Amino acid sequence: MPLPSPPPPSSSPSPLAEASLAENAADEKDEEVITDFWAASSRVHHAGHAAALRRFRRLIESTQQPSHCSAARACHFSGYVGGAASNLKRLAHALLAAVLQGDALVGRYPAAITSRLSTNPSLRAACHARGHFSNECYLLPVSPCAAALRAANASRPRSCPTLTEARLHALLDRLAHATGLRSESLAMGTLHAWILRPQPLLAAAVRFYAAALRPRAAAIALHVRKGDKHSLYVRHLKNASYATHPAMYALWARRVAASLGATRALFMSDDPRTIAFLSAAPDGFFSLCPAPAACLPSLGAGLLGKGRAVKSLPSGRMQAYAAAAPRPPAACGDPHFVDDGVQFFAGLLLLAQTAALVGTQLSNVDSVAVELMSTLRHPAAYFDVFNDLHRAYTSDERTWAGSSHFSRRSPLLESLASTAARRFVPDERSVDAAFLASAGFPDETPRTARRDE
Repeated sequence: MPLPSPPPPSSSPSPLAEASLAENAADEKDEEVITDFWAASSRVHHAGHAAALRRFRRLIESTQQPSHCSAARACHFSGYVGGAASNLKRLAHALLAAVLQGDALVGRYPAAITSRLSTNPSLRAACHARGHFSNECYLLPVSPCAAALRAANASRPRSCPTLTEARLHALLDRLAHATGLRSESLAMGTLHAWILRPQPLLAAAVRFYAAALRPRAAAIALHVRKGDKHSLYVRHLKNASYATHPAMYALWARRVAASLGATRALFMSDDPRTIAFLSAAPDGFFSLCPAPAACLPSLGAGLLGKGRAVKSLPSGRMQAYAAAAPRPPAACGDPHFVDDGVQFFAGLLLLAQTAALVGTQLSNVDSVAVELMSTLRHPAAYFDVFNDLHRAYTSDERTWAGSSHFSRRSPLLESLASTAARRFVPDERSVDAAFLASAGFPDETPRTARRDE
């Protein structure tokens, strides 16, 4: 008996197929792009850290946004000596010290003469007209008390200390005692989330570039540091220099993406050859973040990756902008977006909301990105080409003792033994007791007895 012929194909999908298509569309729908990590992280529940984070966030808000700046204690920070991400780390360290002392952190971040980011003269003029100087052109002030003190012609507050690594570990211990927050990456990420709250221009740039890059839809981040990072020079790495070749970064990015199910990599680099190599991938797997190379003035001027002394000079900034394309492509967006500061901060905020990071923690950019990632998903997923691990301090061109890099620091320098002893014991030794009481913190544990009692 002949088999019955199959029914003719239907022009419309079956209910099962329609349901499957709907599920796939829901899975592939982009999550909302994040412009403000402080606001976004407040909606994330970190199991085991939630209560401690609430305490820490309340401390930051109450110290940096006091009801009356005239009655608030303040300290002025000006310890900027490195690159953009290195200065962010230093500012986060100073903010931690100020918060634990009950101080509002004021100052310009950093002074305009030492900043190599502001390369668009029309943007800089517009910012100055609004009273926004240096990084405040892109980021909200750490504390509104800075503007209040300037308006009142008040005398400059005392200087905030520049922290050594040992001092930072002591502050992290105090933070753990005061709030219960023991995770260094979460603590640093929370500080950076406050510092990197964007001005409207930067928020608009992040949204504009995210529309094309879709950082939260099956993407990972890749950062390739070259430039003036001396420990990554071939003459120092010698046989291990293969790890920093663009082809190896590309290979690691594809391996990590395959493991996580990602289909794309958004990348940043200060090396023109790396940018050209990755951009030439025939399958379009790599996308320069946040925008095409023509949107980055320092790249066209040949200043990308050069020492900070070259780019911080006003002549260097003018040279960078003069070399920019006279008519940037539409992919650059607003003409004010053609600026090294907008490109750097927008790129950093976009990389930090991807699924994982491939790079090296020798770079302060990678370290800040991992810290921001932690505020959304803890622990953050990252892969280091030297098997290095995150640390809260700024880069010292060395890696931890278990890495494959030629220059490794002693575990004693990282105070690894002290992290196990961090516990929630709010007392007069961990943070200013009067300030804690004024901030609404209950005395949740018995006060530690003095030795002479």
